[in-house]
Formats: sequence, C-alpha cells, structure tokens
Amino acid sequence: MHLPLILSLCALAGQAIAGSGSTETSGQSHSVSFVNKHNYYFDVDGNVVNSVNGKVDWIDEQYFWIVNASLSYSSKDLVTWYRNPTELFNISEPVNAKACSGIFGSCDRPKVIYNEKTRKYVFMAFAAPGSKPGIPVFTSDHLTHGYTFQGHLIQKTWWYGQGVEDLSLAVIDGEGYVIYTTWDMISAIVTDGSLGSIWPAFSQTVVIEKLTDDFLNSTGETSIVIQQGGDFPVMTNSSNLVDGQVESPDLFRRGDWWYMVGSGTCSFCNGTTTVAYRAKSWKGPWTFQFVDSDLTCGGQGMGVMTVPRVNNDSEPEFLYQADRPSVAPLGLGYTGGAIGHGFWKLNFNPDGSISKIDCSPDAQTTVQAPIGSQDIPTTGLATNATDGSGNNKDYWAESNYPSTWFYQTWTSSKTGNLSSVGINLGAISPNQPLSAFVFRYPKDADFTAPFFKWETLAWAPVTADNVTVSLDVVKVSVGASVKKGDRLGFALTVGYPMKKAPSLPRSSQTASVWGYLMTDQVEDGHVLYALNKSHVSFEEGYKSPVRVLENRELKWYARVD
Repeated sequence: MHLPLILSLCALAGQAIAGSGSTETSGQSHSVSFVNKHNYYFDVDGNVVNSVNGKVDWIDEQYFWIVNASLSYSSKDLVTWYRNPTELFNISEPVNAKACSGIFGSCDRPKVIYNEKTRKYVFMAFAAPGSKPGIPVFTSDHLTHGYTFQGHLIQKTWWYGQGVEDLSLAVIDGEGYVIYTTWDMISAIVTDGSLGSIWPAFSQTVVIEKLTDDFLNSTGETSIVIQQGGDFPVMTNSSNLVDGQVESPDLFRRGDWWYMVGSGTCSFCNGTTTVAYRAKSWKGPWTFQFVDSDLTCGGQGMGVMTVPRVNNDSEPEFLYQADRPSVAPLGLGYTGGAIGHGFWKLNFNPDGSISKIDCSPDAQTTVQAPIGSQDIPTTGLATNATDGSGNNKDYWAESNYPSTWFYQTWTSSKTGNLSSVGINLGAISPNQPLSAFVFRYPKDADFTAPFFKWETLAWAPVTADNVTVSLDVVKVSVGASVKKGDRLGFALTVGYPMKKAPSLPRSSQTASVWGYLMTDQVEDGHVLYALNKSHVSFEEGYKSPVRVLENRELKWYARVD
C-alpha cells in the first residue's frame, strides 16, 4: 500500500529518557514525512482522529494527542494512532463540572506536561471569563487517565471579564511555563466602544508566566508578548494591532532564541495567518514576524512540538501543527466535525526568523522522530484488516450524497468468513435513509450491464445511531463464507433501487449521509463504480448509467477471519 508518511528506520541501541520537555532521547528513530495534501489521520480501527483544538506532544515515551478531558490518542511512531480507552477525568462529576463551569467554560483545549520532581502529570485548560481569575489545574500519576482537580492557577495578568481561551504549557530546562491569551469576551458582549462593528470582535494578547516548582501555580514572573515598543492593552492607536489579535499560542526555545508562535484570531475558520515572536529571553523584548501569507495552508495553528534529538547526534526539530477546517465537508469544521490536520517542520533563517511555510499540495516536510518505548497497540480493525483502501493515504472529504450512489469493489485476498466491512461515513441530519449492501458478483465485465445481479451477503441501514459528524467507521456485520479471488463489493444507496432487499420505511430515523473519504491512490484490483441518483436508464443512446470512477477509491476495510 502507498504510504504518504514515508518511513525509514534508523536502528539505534538504547533506551529513551522518560518525561516531557526533553530535547534529547536515546533509542530508535525513523524519518516521518508529512505531505500537505494528506489531510486526515486515523486510529488503528480506521476512525478519523477527531481532534479540534488539539496538539501532539512528546510525553512519557510516546506522542500524545490530547483533544479534551474525555478524548486523547497515543502513538509510538507519530504515524499509527491509538485512541486511548480511558478519560483523563470525568467532566460530569460535580467537582470537575464546577471547576470547568462558567461562561463558555468547558476545560476545553487542554495541555499536559510532566513534572520530573513531583512525578506528576499536570493538566490545564480553558478558563472562562468572569468575576474571578483562575485556570483549572488537574494532576495524575498517569498520562492518559486518573486526573483529579487541584485548584485554580491564579494568573497575574487579569482584569474583570478577562478569561483564558487558549493556553499552552512548556517545560524548558526543567522550568515550567504557562502561555495564555488575555481573552476579553465581556468587552465583546458589552462593548466599551473600542471594538469594530465587524472586526476585531475582541482583543487578546499572549502572556507567559513562569510556574512554581510543582507546576501548579504561577511564580508571578510574567512576560507580555508584544512587539518591542508596543502597547498593552492593545488599543485602536497601538503601534502593532496584531499584538492584540493572537491566539493558540505556544512557546519553545531553539539555541539561545525563544519563540512564541501563534495564530491570528478566528473561530473554526478556513485558514488564518501564523505569527511568531522571538527574543533572547522569555521575558523579551520581542521581535514580531508573519510566518506565512497563505493562511496556514487553510488551517489554524495549534502549537509546536519539540521533536527530541536522538543520541545527541542532531539538533532538536520543531513540528508546527494546525487544524484544517477548510477541508471539512460542507465547511463543518467545528468541535467534533471532520476537520483535517497539517504538520510542517519549521525552518529558520540566519537572523533567527522562521521561514515561510510551503503550502503547495505536494510539498513534503520530514522530521527524524524517536520511536517511543511505551507499549501502545499498533493493530486494530483497520490496520489488521484483510483488504481495504489503506489507513495512511492522502484522503479528502466529499459530500455528494444523495446525488451519487457508490459501488466499491475488490478481490478477496483470503478464504474464510467475511465478518465485517467498515466504511468511513459522516452525517449531520436524521432525515433521509441510506442503505449499505455487501455483495458478491461474478465478474467486472458484467457490472455495468442491464439486468446485472449481485448476491447480497449483508445489508444494514445507516442511521443516526451509527453515524457521526466526524467520518468515523460505520461497521456492517456480514458473516458469509468467501474464497480467495471472489469479487466482492459494497453499495451505498439512498432509496430505489433496492429490489429483493430490505427497505427502510420513510418514517425511520435514519441519517442523511453528507460526507465520505476519497483517495486517488487505488489498490490493485479495486474498482469504484458510480450511479447518479435514480438514473436507471441508458445514457446517450446505449451507454450504461453505471460508470467507473477512474483513480478513485473510498476509505474502507474488510475483515476475513
């Protein structure tokens, strides 16, 4: 199968060093390449990594992709992702619900760091604007679960109505830092006349505060990240208005340069600019720059991961990450939606500035990534499937249902029991039925002919109960004997034709499918057919209405036991 994430193992002896914030490790590493047109990442069961406002970090000998208190993913190699089965904490428990409550409060957009001294994992998240300052803080002995509320970090830079929408955590030379935005949402609701009729809707400037030794509180040491000579708070007559329009901040150090990289202010938008500030000290003075002019390749930055160097044989690399709402079907790039993700290695100019990101579709960026020593599953329903389209390809989302019906076919590579077929689908409204058929047929030459018949092996409705907005796998249970070489397929249809097959009553609570995943990297022997909705007569004389979609394949898998 084609792998756009290009891997080459560099076997190195040794054991990696545990803990977050490390810039050095030992053990094995490999090259991981990211291609711009590779929008979607999947867990081992084939589901889209459902991350909005999440960030990947190297913590505890693994790559940890935190989404919220209920959802996170882990990977050993930065390629194969495993959805952790446990919550970090139960947000509905009274003490947690209270800690995460308030206007827009949800403990969303969290970050986690590890404290080598206390041997605790520290979790901080979104702090709602209100009458009191405070960032909710949780700790655990385990990275992926068991967090308990410890209280609120009282940030030094605060005024009435100011909250923390976005924050990040960093450990640099053993010292902890919280990086947050001074989000003044109250002024946006009850304006004092300083906001525009259209934009800016509110003002937010990035602040860095140094943490105490246990990482639970602020020492009070603070840096306001604004261009040298700028103003804080940022007003209409300030020298650099961008200083008040930054969110999704992150902090890292490269050599003797400190960097704060963030994004322009937006809300699940189809791309916003990337900005950076650099200084010789985390306290400034700061030099400002725009990193790109292509709206972050249709995305919004989520942070920068310091990729540890392996065995002291290279300098650390820095991997910039972005959500890409621009590729979501129907533009639904909100929390829980099927957004894409982008990764780019940052390159630096002699003066310390960051080079522009290349947003061309085929542009590729490569990092030398350590392989974690944690025992994280790498096999699942999709990665261990008998047949399928592949779990690491360049997929894009489309939403032609119900105007087009698809028939995805393949040759079985194994004799046995065809237990299930999984198809990545997404829906938003429970108003129109979709039928998924699994079938066997004699040969491709007859597929487009009139009166062609398949042998139905299984059928299932796609309903509001088994489809999500995030392009997860819809599983069709089959339980039919197949032989190696059998021509198999599945059909996705709405309404007629469904002759000699179960039908859905018009009143059934089924979901109208609006999204699916497509690739142009087609496996040998796989053919995708299409039919315009209800078009069941000849076209242009005696031309079949069923057509082959050349160089196209849906995202799917099949399991033969």
